[in-house]
Amino acid sequence: MRPKIDLDLRSAQRYETVIASRGYSAPQFVTPPLQITNNVFIVCLLPNACNTITHLIIIFIPVMRVFPKINRFVVLFEGRTGSTYLTESLNKHPYVRAEGEILVSTKNEDWGAQKEIVTNILKRPKFSRLHAVGFKTKLRDIINVEQFGKLLRDQKVLIIYMNRHNRVKTVVSMLRSRVLKEKVGDYNARSNDLTLGKIILDPDIFDELLKMREELDKRLRTFVEYIDLPTTELFYEDMLSDEELFFTNVCKFLEVPYIASRGETVKNTSDNLSESVENFDELRSRYSNTAYKYQFDT
Repeated sequence: MRPKIDLDLRSAQRYETVIASRGYSAPQFVTPPLQITNNVFIVCLLPNACNTITHLIIIFIPVMRVFPKINRFVVLFEGRTGSTYLTESLNKHPYVRAEGEILVSTKNEDWGAQKEIVTNILKRPKFSRLHAVGFKTKLRDIINVEQFGKLLRDQKVLIIYMNRHNRVKTVVSMLRSRVLKEKVGDYNARSNDLTLGKIILDPDIFDELLKMREELDKRLRTFVEYIDLPTTELFYEDMLSDEELFFTNVCKFLEVPYIASRGETVKNTSDNLSESVENFDELRSRYSNTAYKYQFDT
């Protein structure tokens, strides 16, 4: 005899009623979801006294009741603000997928290629427990900034805006990272055993980079304000002073539970710049009458 099939598209109430009328305990027969489309359906097999199937009931449940809300995010940053450590740490979180600079390889192509990459990265993952998905990018790697902003607004993306209070230390770190790249092939150190010691910095190149960084920071802030999306501005110095609080706040912003996880990169420039720059006094003296004077010693 074929099993009788009851279809209920409204709720689980009919299921409970049918179960109760036959004297069965509902939880005993519920199996995990078997298929996911616009709805999840649960198939319940009801045996009779002879252990043969007499009823097959299908209950449709909206996806929202089964899968977590997905928050999409983008880390906007300029170099040497801790973005690599941030994304590495987030990517180790069981409920977060954080990609690196996925748009660098396409910055010389066209916007269509970048749009496709961004759209695919921010898609809801299938059969996944992820609560947040995102990536990081520098604004200067975006081919069409206006269209990029529109895409972020359309996707209702959360913005993690990485910044750094001390621009002098930022530029020192930039120059030291170039030396590191030549030495080990990576702009970031991944072992405390790797040390560069003191290096000599060309004052003219330092000044040029400092001015360039001012413009890049200004441009990024203008863009963040322009797109007007939910934003948390994070500072590198705060990550150093209290890492647990820093990541607690990040997790709260992404609506995921705080779980301690650490990236692989390590700090390679001392906060005491005289320990990292051979010609520190010469460099500092050039800025003695500027707003950057105190950033050499703090």
